[in-house]
This record gives sequence, C-alpha cells and structure tokens, in this order.
Amino acid sequence: MSNRRLQTLVEASKRGLTLHFDPPVVKNRCFYRCLAKSLGMSEDHVVEMLESFMISNQVISCLNKDGEVEEKDLFQYLSDADFPRLGKRPSSWLQAVEGLRNEMTTHIAILSAAALFALEMHIIDWEGRTEIVRNPSGQTYAKIFFAYTGDHYMLLRPRNDAPQISKATSTEKHRNAPQFHHDGQKNIILE
Repeated sequence: MSNRRLQTLVEASKRGLTLHFDPPVVKNRCFYRCLAKSLGMSEDHVVEMLESFMISNQVISCLNKDGEVEEKDLFQYLSDADFPRLGKRPSSWLQAVEGLRNEMTTHIAILSAAALFALEMHIIDWEGRTEIVRNPSGQTYAKIFFAYTGDHYMLLRPRNDAPQISKATSTEKHRNAPQFHHDGQKNIILE
C-alpha cells in the first residue's frame, strides 16, 4: 500500500498540493482525524456532530445537474459492503449511522460532512482521479483537500498555503476599543 500512498502524493503534487497531515491508522478514523484537524476541532467532537447530523438528516435536499432541488434518502445509498464488521446493512437508518462509527468512511459520511460544515472537499486518489463533494445546498465556506489511497485518507494543503507567522507586536492600546479574537471558525468574538 506504500506505493499507493506515494502515488497519491505525487498526484496531489501535480495539482499544487502537499501533505499537511497523515493521521495514524486507528479504528478507521483517518478521514475524521483529517477533518477535525482542518476544522480545528477534536476528532470526537467531529464524529459526534456528524453522527447527530446524519441521524437527523436521513433525507437531504441536493441540487441536481440542472440546479433544481431534489430530495435524496441517504439510507438507499448504503449497502452490505459498507458494513464489513456487521456483515450486512442494518435495517434502520439509526442502526446504520451507529454501525458506520468505526467502519471505513463512506460517501454518505463525506456528503454529510460537506453539508454539516458547508464544505467543498476535493479527494484525490492514487490514479489521479479527483472527486469533488460539495455541500448539497450549494453554499460552501471552505475547501478541504484529501489524498485517498484506497484505505487511508491524508489531509493536503496548497503548496503556497504555508502558515504565515507574524512577529510584529504592538504595545499600543486604543482607548475604548473592544478586544476581540478569532475562534478558528468564522466567528469573531468581542470581549
């Protein structure tokens, strides 16, 4: 599988991307670890939020190729192959969501993550194929890039997207100006 890992990273490099995070392979959670790192959240929090979202959103509204809204029942996209530990697809949506907890990430989990976090996810595989999964409502706040080897996800970033660290400091304080900080999401918090 190391050949696929290397080939996936070569394909990512051809697109101007580089490895940002290669999570350990534990309990098939590499996709969730990458997503959590990208969002600045804990893995457990991401998994809990995603499970809660999926349980509440078995049917979601999606834009079709013509830009029209249509309803999709996510349960119909799951098969026995999505549940190798159980041997077959559970009979209810709730059991299916719970059963996916420690299985390989499915397209349904990826689509649900795109909807929940309003993302556009680019997934590049070892053969150079790129799948783009967008928030079904059409509105996205961020793009995330993944490399996929067939059984492992890695987080990518654009080569020119290296963190910029400013060493400039200011001791000047402005009277009556509220202090604020960015919480890592899209919110600015005034103190």
